[in-house]
Amino acid sequence: MMRNRIGDDGISAIAEALSHSKISTLNVGSCDIALAGVTSLGKALSSNHSIRVLVLRDNPITTDGAVLIMKSALDSNTCQCVAIDAEYDNDEVSKVLMSLKNRKRQEKNKKCYKEGKGKQSEELPQGKQMITETTSTSRENCVLS
Repeated sequence: MMRNRIGDDGISAIAEALSHSKISTLNVGSCDIALAGVTSLGKALSSNHSIRVLVLRDNPITTDGAVLIMKSALDSNTCQCVAIDAEYDNDEVSKVLMSLKNRKRQEKNKKCYKEGKGKQSEELPQGKQMITETTSTSRENCVLS
């Protein structure tokens, strides 16, 4: 999909189809997606339980769009990596990332208590790590297995 100028209408059509999809990686970098398209994509993430990696680099999504898609990724419980342009990185995006990290920690704690494995962990779940990679043009925010 990358570098196809599908715009907001194109990503909205794709977003509708995602509810029935088993796609694990969606790379829509450089596709002229703006806030309206990100809004459709964010709604789709709530019903799609297979997308783990979402790439939105080189799109004019705005800072509000970046926050929206990061919150949608957080709420999806499945999406673990969102790649956006560095210009959209701000305090609110960072807060969403911390929420994601804290939620993963809480899930691990609940699982440990249910399984009787002892005290709470201050770490991400076993085998997971938070990756934040920033270059001059992009930022990837991931919790990876």
